[in-house]
Amino acid sequence: MPSTHPYEDAFPSPLDTLNFERGELQGALETGLLVLDANVLLALYGKTAQTQNAIAGLFVQAHEAGRLVVPEHSLREYLSNRAEKLAGELEALRTLKSKAGRAKGDQDLHLPDTFAPFALAGPANDAIERLRDADEALKQAAKQAQESLDELIEDAEVVIREKDPVMAIVQSFADESSVEKLKDTYDEVEKEAKTRLTRPPLGDKKDLNKRNGNELGDYLVWKALLQAAESRSADGAADTVFVTNDTKPNWWADKGDDGPVMPRDELTEEYRTTTGGGTLHLLTLDDYVEMMDAEETVVVELRQSSEPEPKSDPESEAAMDAWSTVIDRAFRSSSTASSSLLTLAIRLKRAKEDPDVSQEDIAGLEAEYNKAFTNYLLFKNMQRRGHTPD
Repeated sequence: MPSTHPYEDAFPSPLDTLNFERGELQGALETGLLVLDANVLLALYGKTAQTQNAIAGLFVQAHEAGRLVVPEHSLREYLSNRAEKLAGELEALRTLKSKAGRAKGDQDLHLPDTFAPFALAGPANDAIERLRDADEALKQAAKQAQESLDELIEDAEVVIREKDPVMAIVQSFADESSVEKLKDTYDEVEKEAKTRLTRPPLGDKKDLNKRNGNELGDYLVWKALLQAAESRSADGAADTVFVTNDTKPNWWADKGDDGPVMPRDELTEEYRTTTGGGTLHLLTLDDYVEMMDAEETVVVELRQSSEPEPKSDPESEAAMDAWSTVIDRAFRSSSTASSSLLTLAIRLKRAKEDPDVSQEDIAGLEAEYNKAFTNYLLFKNMQRRGHTPD
């Protein structure tokens, strides 16, 4: 069989491609197929009930209209990864519990040390008593938070074991009528994939060299999408909206500064020829719910959850580590550590009361005390921020 240029495989009739009039997105949203990627199902985890219900409502609506398609591989991928999502939610609760524990420990104000300057300034018993009461209240609040989180974690574990709430949502729209099962076997799909390694949604040979068991995941979803659209195009070309949070170049032609912009032309062309003139649209989940007039709070939550984690600044972190080390060493090696801070305060007070002590000696003690107290506060601040050893 004679070989062809990859562009010829992707665009066998370039003039037809050039003159093709794409269908409008709004029309596809109203009457076209709605196809869901696995990452969209997994995105339901870690969201508020309001956002989950809003997304589920849109999918159920499409399902009732006979327009929803869940590729079977999307469902399998969801089932393979949901445990990790559930574990992440439990870990978030355990992290909160840990923070509450640290907060309880941090509220120990060491009043005799920390408030020594007030003793020097004169009577301040009422203020010190109020601070002690506040300290105790903070400790009790942190303790109550820990106990509440213990109960919440226990309840969450029971719920997860008995009924995953997100799975219940998925069950409301994924059934025999919406899940698209491939007619081809996996072996047949794999052989076909090897003949089109340079064509999207396959990227290159790296896709087939993966050993995570899901090297053909994108292609399995794509095959199901084409199969569903082709079967529904008998009565006319079917337009499709594919909702995916996968922003890799396997699917998108250009991400742009504000996110993905348009699907790759190779995909839209293959879709057009398969369906006899249908149009393929790609949307991320946040863009989809926005275009479906969801509440602004829902869109904002999805956008925030999809934002990449801010990159750390190695130079800033190195500087902070160095500063923490300086404070730590200076404080721990100094003779004016926290255990002797009160001793210094007492020495200074007695020196001021002793007429035989010179003003020069008093000034020296004041300088020593002020330096020790400043180092103490700096150290405690850095310790609470997690930049020094406990």
